[in-house]
Amino acid sequence: MDPHHASEQPTVAQHASLARHEYAAEAVQPQSDRGGLLEQTQSILRQNLPLDMLYRQIVTAIAASFANSLISIYAAHTDILQLQCQHGFGHNPEQLSFQQGIVGRCARTKQAYLIAYVDQDPDFIRSHPHIQSSICIPLLAEQQLLGVLMIESIVDTLNQADAEILANVCQQLSKAIAQAALWRPNSLIDQHYRAMLDAMPDGIVVQQAGRIVYINAIGIELLGFENRHQLLGSDLAGLLEQTSNSIQKLFDQAITTNQALSHELQYDTTKTPEIPLRLTIIPITFAGNTAVQIVIRDHTAIQQREAAQQLANEREKRKSLGLLAGGIAHDFNNILMGIRGNVSLGLLDLIPTHPIYQQLQEIEKLAIRATELTQQIVAYTGGSLFVSSTVDLNEQLRELTTTLSEQAHPTTSITYELDDQLGLLKGDVNQIRQMILSIFKNSVEAIEHRYGAIQITSKLQTYTQAPHTATGLPKLAPGSYLTLSIRDNGVGMDARTQRLMFDPYFSTKFTGRGLGLAAVLGMVRAHHGSIAVWSQPQMGTEVTVLLPPHSILQPTPAAPNEDVHSVHNVVMLIDDEPAVRTVTERMLQRLGLTVQGFSDGESAIKVFREHAHEYQLVLLDLTMPQFNGIDTAHGLRAIRGDVPIVLMSGYSVDSMLDPLLNDGLAGFLQKPFTLSDLQRTVNSVSALKARN
Repeated sequence: MDPHHASEQPTVAQHASLARHEYAAEAVQPQSDRGGLLEQTQSILRQNLPLDMLYRQIVTAIAASFANSLISIYAAHTDILQLQCQHGFGHNPEQLSFQQGIVGRCARTKQAYLIAYVDQDPDFIRSHPHIQSSICIPLLAEQQLLGVLMIESIVDTLNQADAEILANVCQQLSKAIAQAALWRPNSLIDQHYRAMLDAMPDGIVVQQAGRIVYINAIGIELLGFENRHQLLGSDLAGLLEQTSNSIQKLFDQAITTNQALSHELQYDTTKTPEIPLRLTIIPITFAGNTAVQIVIRDHTAIQQREAAQQLANEREKRKSLGLLAGGIAHDFNNILMGIRGNVSLGLLDLIPTHPIYQQLQEIEKLAIRATELTQQIVAYTGGSLFVSSTVDLNEQLRELTTTLSEQAHPTTSITYELDDQLGLLKGDVNQIRQMILSIFKNSVEAIEHRYGAIQITSKLQTYTQAPHTATGLPKLAPGSYLTLSIRDNGVGMDARTQRLMFDPYFSTKFTGRGLGLAAVLGMVRAHHGSIAVWSQPQMGTEVTVLLPPHSILQPTPAAPNEDVHSVHNVVMLIDDEPAVRTVTERMLQRLGLTVQGFSDGESAIKVFREHAHEYQLVLLDLTMPQFNGIDTAHGLRAIRGDVPIVLMSGYSVDSMLDPLLNDGLAGFLQKPFTLSDLQRTVNSVSALKARN
């Protein structure tokens, strides 16, 4: 050993050889902790401080543990050591070469030195006349010299235990300095910019020369790490794809072509299952050198956001269409009411052999088609007026038997398989009937004009697991559902057609067709149900509507459709449209009833207050200016609570009727209605009064 260095402690130099391998902390356990210095150091490093502040806090913490000492930190720049921070008695030189003093020797040899008696070391440069001992430890990261930490004691004789404590401090400090040095060109990115990047919903990584030099908070989370220090200095390409270099090739390609690239991959973290990531790789200049900025997005989260946005757009579209359709429906249905009502009365006045009888029938068919079209538009938007009542699905199917037969081609056979234990559902009877007609019409058109078969099935089905529904349609919980299935042996559908079959802008027919199933979906949603579809090209299609049951008890048989009972003495008719009021009065008179018409709710209430018990039924238009149907109904009920009220409407709204009204309605008539519709409603009210 050099006689000038006789006082050096070789064990410290041996420890420094360990330090060259990132100061393996587990290899050296300090004998004492000088007031919790290691814990305090860890606390300081967790704050992610800028380098100048980090130096100050570290030397302050060491000074508090080693009283009467001078602590200095030098940073290495090529072959020069520059003083960064010092604390305590005396003052060390601002700059030293690798050939000057103990600090220079420590930097040159990358060895740690414990100088028990500084007087015996000729290389020692005194900063204070009373210094007795000193410890010098190199700050190393992967054999790269970052700087030197030196402590000089005035009172105490520093020992091996002190050296081991400081070696552990330097191990942690070296890593922090190395990571901070990566970000030192960060005068580009100040604290405000970092805060903005950390607040972004996507991960942001900057990689330069094969090392991560910046990563924001979301990036750390997506990659499954705890903090920035675990990633700074690492290779992102190797982290994302350990078995190949395809990611690195993309980084290189982005820099070479100066163009942004995209890439998707499955990333497996230690904390979460494999997640799909989407990378956007952007070439940038960082601190004067080329680099890549990588935007990392969780592809699952992207899909969820896109689905949510699509749903929001769909709702907004339906809302806009609903406003438009509602206004059209109000006026259009009132016009159709006059046409269909007068045609139905005219047909009653003529014998089938009359010259214009057939023409009136054609007018009636066209009016029915116009009515269906209006209902489909409004139903798709989800804005149909929903009048809730208990509905017997089987009864509706039986009533529609004749209508369905007329729609089908003569060569098509229609079979029914109806569950007698089906029970009731809670819903709008008009919408239920429209559902059946629309699905059936699609089956008829799928069969075209060749020989075919359509089977209609109703069943009470219990699902122990969530029932399967068509892609993109509402999901249902396990449980019991009333199911309506309509199956045909028509041309069937491929996968693409099935995905688009409920889109109002898609049709396999000519332009302007295809709204039927979109309208069905709107009505099914209104009933809190869903739809399942099976189809194969050239094998046919089965559409199954699943609706929540209201009761599994057998429904009470409906009153027969016979002549109007005589319990109705006078019918009060309230409607602001003269044409509708006139044709409805004629219909009621044809049914043998006395009718008194009113053009507004206020005048009707005034008369009703004086003659309340003379009126046995009120037919009330829902939408009227000034005093609407809801207000009028409440006014009538306030005078006489048991008066039967049947609402009429040609206007569609986007919400349920007033709950008080909805529970107490005697019936509902959707305009335009026919004489038979009116007769059925009046008979239903009569039967209810008779039972009560």
